[in-house]
Order: sequence, then structure tokens, then C-alpha cells
Amino acid sequence: MDLVQRDAAWQTYRGEQIKVEGAIHVFSFQVDTCYQAIEQHLVLTKEELEKADRFHRKQDRESYIVGKHMSRSILSNFLGKSPSNISYQYNSRKKPYIQGIHFNTSHSGNQVYFALSQHPLGIDTEYIDPNFDFSAIASTYFSEEEAAYIGHNNSARQNFYTLWTRKEALLKATGEGLVEMLAQVPSTGELVEREGSTFSVTSYSPRKDYLLSLAAHPDSTAIHLWEANI
Repeated sequence: MDLVQRDAAWQTYRGEQIKVEGAIHVFSFQVDTCYQAIEQHLVLTKEELEKADRFHRKQDRESYIVGKHMSRSILSNFLGKSPSNISYQYNSRKKPYIQGIHFNTSHSGNQVYFALSQHPLGIDTEYIDPNFDFSAIASTYFSEEEAAYIGHNNSARQNFYTLWTRKEALLKATGEGLVEMLAQVPSTGELVEREGSTFSVTSYSPRKDYLLSLAAHPDSTAIHLWEANI
């Protein structure tokens, strides 16, 4: 069973206004090229800039800035207001949303992904690190069924990252964040029950050496994948 959709088509996004009703939109950004294009025109708040300066690694700082800048820029297209004038609301778990739009950001390596919808959702991406020894944690963070799915064949590394991103996307959708009993967080079903809600979980291989998973409301069946054109 392969949980990854490999034939997904990514469209070019040039800043046009698109509707959020009944749909999920996922936007992809490359940190290096995107940061060079926006670094002189940042729309982050004072607090966001101060947080960016606290990152020790240059890559982490630029990934954070790209995620914040581009999420504000995209939301401004949906809301019809200046990116710098967008104010977030927060639910009981301090997860931000705004005027009926729920959104989530994830970054890894040179990639940032931003997703939005009318309903709560979570997105997670991971760079498939060829040097990471995932076998050492398989029994701790995965159920027996999941460990068997990961297996020990040529696809084991990709299978590990597929299930890992599915767990994280689901936990980000509920607002829980990482939990101690990660093995109890289901990752192999297309529809998953968690925290009293049902989520549809979808995985993609958006580019070589990356895995991406999305947990979203099952009624939002139209998923649009966008490559940002900066």
C-alpha cells in the first residue's frame, strides 16, 4: 500500500485572488530564491522580526521569515487587505486563524509549505535525510502495524517519512503539537478520528527528497497545489 500521491499536479501561483470556500490551497516556496526576492520588502510584525533574530542558524531564520512573509502575503489576497494589517485570532490551543480562514505552515530544508482552508487543518513536510537512522526510533514512535508498513526494503526510508509527516500533520490540525505517545497517533488511514473530529489525511512527494502530508476536513474535497512564482 502506497500512501503517497505521486501524480499530483502543481499549478503556478502569481498572486491572483482565488476562493477558499469548499477548497484547500497548498502553496510551495523555495527558501533561498524566495528570501532573496522578499528580504528588502518584508511585511513581518515587530514581534515576528524579533523572533527571527533569535534563530542561531541562518537557514532557520530565513525559513521562518519566508513562511511568515508569504503567509501574510497570500492571506492578504484572500482578505483584500494589506499584509502588514492582518491581525490573527487564536483558539484555545493558541493556534492562529483569521476571519473564518484556518491555515498552517511547515518548513524543512529549503522548502516552506503553507496551507489554508475554511476548516482546521495541519500540514507537515520533511526532507528525506539519507543519513538519519530512523530504525532506532521505529518501535518507540510507531505501532506494530506502522512499523510493519515501514518495513526493511528499499522504500523503508520514504515510508518512515510518510508516516511521520502524517502523524505531525494530524497533530497540527488538532492543535495538540507533538505528544509523548506518538505511537497512538494513527497514520495509515485515509480518514482519521482525533480529538472528536474526523480528518482526511493525504500525502505527496512534491519534489525529490521531500515528503508532504496534509490533514484536513473531509468535506473540503478540492485540493489545489500551487508553486509560488516570486
